[in-house]
Amino acid sequence: MKPVISVIIPVYNAEKYLEKSIASVCHQNFNKENFEVIVVNDGSIDNSKLIIDAAQKKHGNIVVINQKNQGVTKARAKGVEKAKGQFIVFIDSDDILKPDALRILYDEILKNKADIAVAGLEIISKKEVAIKQYENEIIDNKHYISRLLKRQMHWGPIARIYKKELFNTQTFEIPKELKTGEDAIMNKNLALKAQRIAINNKIIYEYHLHPNATMANYLKRRTEERYALFVNLMQEHLPADFTKDFLHFNIYTWLFYCKHGVILDKYRYLKQNLYRQIDKGKPDYLSKKDKFLLWFFKKQYRVNLYFFISVLYRNLKK
Repeated sequence: MKPVISVIIPVYNAEKYLEKSIASVCHQNFNKENFEVIVVNDGSIDNSKLIIDAAQKKHGNIVVINQKNQGVTKARAKGVEKAKGQFIVFIDSDDILKPDALRILYDEILKNKADIAVAGLEIISKKEVAIKQYENEIIDNKHYISRLLKRQMHWGPIARIYKKELFNTQTFEIPKELKTGEDAIMNKNLALKAQRIAINNKIIYEYHLHPNATMANYLKRRTEERYALFVNLMQEHLPADFTKDFLHFNIYTWLFYCKHGVILDKYRYLKQNLYRQIDKGKPDYLSKKDKFLLWFFKKQYRVNLYFFISVLYRNLKK
């Protein structure tokens, strides 16, 4: 029997978490004949391959793809290329699908004749569990993209199900050097092709934040090339009526990159354009802290004091 859903798991050096992640997919409360699990081993050099091979022997619906390391976007693209299902679900290799996740997503997309269905998730860190939960509703792609740009919905492709027909080669045309923001761009590309999006209020996914990775992310300096690439790719193909929403996205992307050490030299025009748009648009959603940081980062030139002080503080704290 041909599977209805293809669940794609990109894997790179995930030996600590992979077994539980695969098991959470294989033990779904969903007819096993109706879904396949495509595990894309993206050039792992730890024991991930051994774990994947053992899982394939144990479960009859796992398809394994081994490739040289090309990054998560290429791994997902390969999974979609090989997928036999009408619908695509993604899970990261260190996360967990709740037991009813596939049934909830599948029922939602069929019941509402939607192109994409979205549900809630738990963001689990060492200190706390944060909940991303939404109201039950049906929206068009304009409202969906607006929420993505304003970060009112999670950016990643997780806790979602997509019609496979939404995907094409352009979906994954994301440069590997971007490093961060790939998920947001891919979701935007898919949203532009969708018409109807169903949102479910149930929590179906556990997204795990690991302390070492989180600390490394805080201390990692971003480059102006990546900032420019991300902003330009997110704006690409957006209709003109998203100007206000894109300004919201651009403000908080700028603040994020500045906090991570960005100084614009070659791409100073992006900074100038942003501050002109802020002056013109006069956004009313900025907090006092946001306004201060915008002023502070506007004044910086060759040295990002915020980043150096932040790194020093976190190193001392560590």
